[in-house]
Amino acid sequence: MMWVCHDHVEDGESIPYAFSSKNDLDKHMIVIHHSKKRLSDNDLTKYLEHQSSLIDTVSPSSCPLCFFEVENSLGAKQTSSSKSGGTPPEPSKRVQSNKKNQKRVDSRVRFADDVKAASDVDTGDDPDHDSSALFALEIHIAAHLQYLLVMSLRLMETLGHDTDEESLTGPHGSNDPATGSVSSLKDGPELDTWSDKEPALVYIYDSERVQLEQMRLNEEAAENVLSPYEEGQWGGLDLLADGPTEEDAILQHFSNKQKELSRIESCRKSVRGLRQDLTKAHDERVENGYRWREIGLLQAEIFRESKEVDDLNQAIEAFQRAAETIPSEHSVRWQNLADLSTHLIEKYKIERHGMNLDRAIEITGRVVATNNDTHQQLDHYVHLSNLYRWRYSETGMDEDLVYAVEIARLAIRLVPKDSDRQAKYRNHLGQLLTLDYWRTGIEKTIDEAIYELRLALDYATEKDIEYSEYLATLSVGIDKKFAMSGSQEELDEAMQLMRRSIDLVAERDPAYLRRLNSLGVMFGELYNTTGATDALEESIQVARNVVASTPENDIDAADRMAHLAARLGDKFQRTGELESLEEAIYLSTTAKALTLVEHSSYHVYCHNLATRIFERFHTTGSTQDLRDAVGNSSEAVKLLPDTDVNMATYLCLLADATLELGDRLGDHQQQRESLDLYERALSHGYSSLKSRLQAGQKLFEANCKFQNWDGAFKVAKMTIGCLGHLPFAELEQIDKNRVLQTTGRITSNGVAAALNAGRPPSEVLSLLEDSRWLDANSGGYYLDDFERLRQAHPSKLDEFLSIRKDLGKPMIVPPAGFIGNSPWKAQSRRRYQARIECDKILTEIRKEPGFSNWLSHEDETRMLQAGTKGPVVVLTASHIRCDAIIIYQGAIKVVRLPDLDYFDVVDKSDSRSRCTVATSLWIWETIAKPVLVHLGLSPAPSNNRPRLWLIPTGPLINLPIHAAGDYTRRRPESISISDYAVCSYSTSIKALNLARERPVAMPEGARMLLVRTEDSPGVAKEISTLDDICRSRGLEVSQPNHKEGILQGLASCNLFHFAGLFRGSWEDPLKSQLLLANGSITVKDILDATPRLHPPYLAYLSGCDTLKTLEILFDDEFVHAAGALYMGGFRHTIGTLGIDGDELCAEISGLFYGAWANREFSGDTVALCLDDATRQCRDRWIAERERSRTGQASTHRGLMRIEEEDDDEREMHWASFIHFGP
Repeated sequence: MMWVCHDHVEDGESIPYAFSSKNDLDKHMIVIHHSKKRLSDNDLTKYLEHQSSLIDTVSPSSCPLCFFEVENSLGAKQTSSSKSGGTPPEPSKRVQSNKKNQKRVDSRVRFADDVKAASDVDTGDDPDHDSSALFALEIHIAAHLQYLLVMSLRLMETLGHDTDEESLTGPHGSNDPATGSVSSLKDGPELDTWSDKEPALVYIYDSERVQLEQMRLNEEAAENVLSPYEEGQWGGLDLLADGPTEEDAILQHFSNKQKELSRIESCRKSVRGLRQDLTKAHDERVENGYRWREIGLLQAEIFRESKEVDDLNQAIEAFQRAAETIPSEHSVRWQNLADLSTHLIEKYKIERHGMNLDRAIEITGRVVATNNDTHQQLDHYVHLSNLYRWRYSETGMDEDLVYAVEIARLAIRLVPKDSDRQAKYRNHLGQLLTLDYWRTGIEKTIDEAIYELRLALDYATEKDIEYSEYLATLSVGIDKKFAMSGSQEELDEAMQLMRRSIDLVAERDPAYLRRLNSLGVMFGELYNTTGATDALEESIQVARNVVASTPENDIDAADRMAHLAARLGDKFQRTGELESLEEAIYLSTTAKALTLVEHSSYHVYCHNLATRIFERFHTTGSTQDLRDAVGNSSEAVKLLPDTDVNMATYLCLLADATLELGDRLGDHQQQRESLDLYERALSHGYSSLKSRLQAGQKLFEANCKFQNWDGAFKVAKMTIGCLGHLPFAELEQIDKNRVLQTTGRITSNGVAAALNAGRPPSEVLSLLEDSRWLDANSGGYYLDDFERLRQAHPSKLDEFLSIRKDLGKPMIVPPAGFIGNSPWKAQSRRRYQARIECDKILTEIRKEPGFSNWLSHEDETRMLQAGTKGPVVVLTASHIRCDAIIIYQGAIKVVRLPDLDYFDVVDKSDSRSRCTVATSLWIWETIAKPVLVHLGLSPAPSNNRPRLWLIPTGPLINLPIHAAGDYTRRRPESISISDYAVCSYSTSIKALNLARERPVAMPEGARMLLVRTEDSPGVAKEISTLDDICRSRGLEVSQPNHKEGILQGLASCNLFHFAGLFRGSWEDPLKSQLLLANGSITVKDILDATPRLHPPYLAYLSGCDTLKTLEILFDDEFVHAAGALYMGGFRHTIGTLGIDGDELCAEISGLFYGAWANREFSGDTVALCLDDATRQCRDRWIAERERSRTGQASTHRGLMRIEEEDDDEREMHWASFIHFGP
């Protein structure tokens, strides 16, 4: 039976191609027909045919190799002709006859190289065929073999060049995982060659395939035109001649090989003679040493030609014996050690793990230590450096890589600046530094590596044989940096360099396929970075070609299959094409099957396979897929080292699949097991922070699902505990987002779970305080704790900040994991150790007097203290429940808000029209009224109302709770919260307490800093009015109009007022801008310019949306402009929640500062003045609204624009002004 492809048409005729194995047909379909997946068993049966159906019955005199009919051979024709007196036909006629006969047989089917055509005719003796015909057939077959020999020698001469390219992968080749790490960087030089068992396929373009086909046709034509019997002549070459001519290059090469064989035999004869001399010698130690050296040189010469390991071992043995007997004072001793070192290195390249490197390192170290001022000695520095690198790759001993780097640096210092070795040595050092970066994760190391690799390119020229390697190693170094930095520019440069290196290397070179694979990995990284579909498709196409060109017994086969599977998995996630997922599963299964369990990649392949099978389960719902996912994932977890940074990721997948299987089967034991797995992931200190937070989120949801509220609260507390001492303010914005995506959900739900579990309110508030305002609590701009410690114990603060730098990394690792050392693993070890050291220094700091709650939430006593000057109301909302936690009169109480729906909160907070009559009424009914009723408050005169502080959480921070009321009634029936109390806001209980501890009194000679956007009439009027009021109060007023002057003014002012336009930032609230007449100033600029010990008293932001958080992730961070300045040290901050016109802003600010000028100064002055200003505007708005109902409305402040609006949707612009402070 054979497998036959009928999809070929040549000269208008279908030409079948036959293959002896399914694997060969599979490769043919992938490479030639660009099949996107391997053939299934059902597909393969369509190609299966009997061999007898493929070939016509042919006579026994037909050649089994080409089906040429030799019965019409020259000898037979001559015999026939002589008998009849005729003449032999012309050669051209014979050729035509042969071509015709061959066409008849050959046009039916073409066979792969390993398939021989079989005849259905009996192969026994045939009396009709005489001995001359059989002899002619033998001669014909012999000519085939001779022609094959000639073509082989020609191919050797054309392509036969030795390459010993020093790659980055070390003697073990590449075994990086499928996720995106570049496979060409590992431990040392690339030693693999094309497999001897299978022909290596290359990345063939259509144009190249056409050229190859044309070459094949030309060769067939040449074979048909030239008769193989014409007196030993073939193609102008006299194959039977005694000796080749000088012009006969192919046979000259063959003759040279014969001479080399003769020379090798001569060397072997000399070795035998020298060994005989050694057996006869007595007391000739020195002379024997030289004999042994000569034997070593001869054996080395033999090995260079034979490539036999036994010859190499004999050479090494001889050099070793010589080293033992040649005196140290003899000059040849150094050269003998150098030769021994060189051949030990050669042996290691061949045997790899089968050889101990210690002896080679010891010998090479002796060579280097000898003060022999030769260029050859410099090369031995590089040899010694490589030996340490290879031993590092085997043992993982850090000091070996450190030694390798030190020796490489020494070699560069010794080599002359103008030496042609500079490029090679610089490239070598750059490779080592790249490896060291992968070990340590220290950014300056990879920067130095890239610097050295660029220098190597500068010293080299494109004509250098190693130039393409230098391009490739620089590309790999830059790509490694990109893996941690995520810089698009770095990835683009790495890809450009790798393309250039591929263009300069022959496709037959082992480096070609390795670099092509690296380029495919980079395309995958580009897709992960940009989401560009074309990058994904290109990555898949390149990976397909690499996999098709890599034999399954190749050391990198599994890794390359895993990479292709990863990209196909990406395609499935993007398109939902099940076909892509099925192929990814097939490749992942094959990669796992090709890998030994002991291999460091095996657990990665198990995890990747489990991930894709679990994805298929979500599509097909197959219980067997669930079982397979659990099995593979469980195997991966068992094999993964316990300190691996990917452990939480592996455990989460296993927990997900186990929980699904338990739910499907109703197996409570599996459900409990899944919860244990989630908890292990959450508690795993070495894992990345993102993985642990995700584990906490899933464990929390699982506990909520089973209504285990106390367990859910504990999980929420553990999850938030992962953030302890995290330098949140120093994280990249993308990492901040990753943290907030988890903490935002788990905080609000964790509070609800704690309340359902009956936990004390103080514990609930502690959870809230620890999980919110991460930017502030990490010291980004929350001055008090850091400044107090800096004044009292500066050395302890410096020690803490130094240790804390490592706590934020790694935030995330590649999704498929990684193998061996890497920056993520190094950072994981440092973070684990830093956490231990950080806890130790924190314990010491909190033992100091006055620092018991340093960088921590307030204890219950301090919480109760916050409610001594008036009620403090903390508002929470989740889909589980909504509550108000009230601190007042020495107690903390919880008030359930049953009418408040979480999803209504989200909808209304996300609306641009937040300050409407309808929204205000909804807030009054669901939040304000229940709280006021619980507090027992009633409407009071304006001068006798208590203070009330609101601390909303989550999306509630975007609602005007201070303006809640029923404005649908006519006066005096209309009612609002401001009739009961003077409302202010705070970002946290701790922030409120600390603000109260700042100075209250305004100093003598206070300064006012006035800043405006542009000379619009409203803004100009506002600034002019404020200038007059402030000067009347004796304040020093300045009005800088450029950024530098404003920042200088912030360093010494007491009051800061901004009037104009404000532009919020979706990416980072601290990048929100106050727009100036000639530029802008960010919120972060203001915070950086604020004096740490004596911050300003008041910041008044009279602009649009200065209290708005554009991105919902930042709701709990209060890092809108006003909130950030408040936590940055300003005792009071005033901002706006909506879009307000210049006239209204000018009116409110005028009323505010006017009230302040007429009021006796106190700690409540700012809140009372803003309350007065907004109440005046409110009363006028109510009056105007009532007149509009009767058609008597005026045009005051542009209120006519709302006359035709629906009454309930009218905006209450006065309600957008909010006060933060004590």
